[in-house]
Amino acid sequence: MKSYSFQISVATQTDEAEILALNEAAVPHVSSLTTSKLALLREQSIYTGIARSLTGEMAGFILVLDETANYDSVNFGWFHKRYAHFAYVDRIAIASSFQRQGIGRQLYASVNKLVQRRYPTLACEVNLRPPNLISETFHAQLGFVEVGKQDTEDGAKRVVMLTHDVEAQLTKPSERDDGKQNRQSQ
Repeated sequence: MKSYSFQISVATQTDEAEILALNEAAVPHVSSLTTSKLALLREQSIYTGIARSLTGEMAGFILVLDETANYDSVNFGWFHKRYAHFAYVDRIAIASSFQRQGIGRQLYASVNKLVQRRYPTLACEVNLRPPNLISETFHAQLGFVEVGKQDTEDGAKRVVMLTHDVEAQLTKPSERDDGKQNRQSQ
């Protein structure tokens, strides 16, 4: 396996064309977007992070909203009906040439730093139909747990609804330094 170094940063408008291309390459594991829909989501996001290789190639991105977003997604709506205050990973995609290099974990680590002490719950969904076993396994390893399932697109898609208890993560022994709770500032 090749070893790469990546730079994680906040996406800007100039990154949108590359994000859109990466998003469309990841369909059906993420939903397709138009240029205008991506711009609207990025503007409403609490965080849109990108990973670039040292040569500047877009390796991955993550887009996170919170409950205040004006978003017509049925999956976002599912969480909105059940949680008063949450952060929602709308999508994450890693370029095929960069998969299995830890980029997803790095992007989620940047999200976790942002949401700690601000949101009690981090939510997302993963496709069951069509299956996305890599994403299911990845999210389970990150500590996400199933809180529901739903069919969308007239049954063409089925998703598992997942949440991660952000506050509980702060008190895990692995998050402590010398037996004291890690209290890094944001």
